[in-house]
Amino acid sequence: MITIDGQPAMLPMMIFEQADPSHLRTYQEKRDLVDRSAKYSLRLFDEASMNERLIDYTIRMAEIFRPFDYGRFEFRVDFATGEIRLLEVNLNCNLWSEKVFGRAAVAAGFTQADLIETIVSESMIRQLVGFARRDAA
Repeated sequence: MITIDGQPAMLPMMIFEQADPSHLRTYQEKRDLVDRSAKYSLRLFDEASMNERLIDYTIRMAEIFRPFDYGRFEFRVDFATGEIRLLEVNLNCNLWSEKVFGRAAVAAGFTQADLIETIVSESMIRQLVGFARRDAA
């Protein structure tokens, strides 16, 4: 989720899958300091049966946290039962181009520079408008 023109906007959804769901990732694996290509994959989420509910949950959660500049709303999905559980909300997530948020931004057509510029610009506009309102009072 990213703020565009003052409103939360969904980036394409991504899914992080691991070959062995019981494996606990090491610090090195989480930070991509070692090769983990055989253990984990990151791809666009395209499960039509769950997309609508995930979008609804994400939009409702975004309204709770507004205003914010960008963030990742993470869910666990059980494909066998259709159950969706909120895992975490990270409003200060990693923006590295090879991580989840950066890859979702690329899928939406952003370059890394565009992504950072959008986040900073939207934040500055929001803060300046808030400052002007306080100053006028």
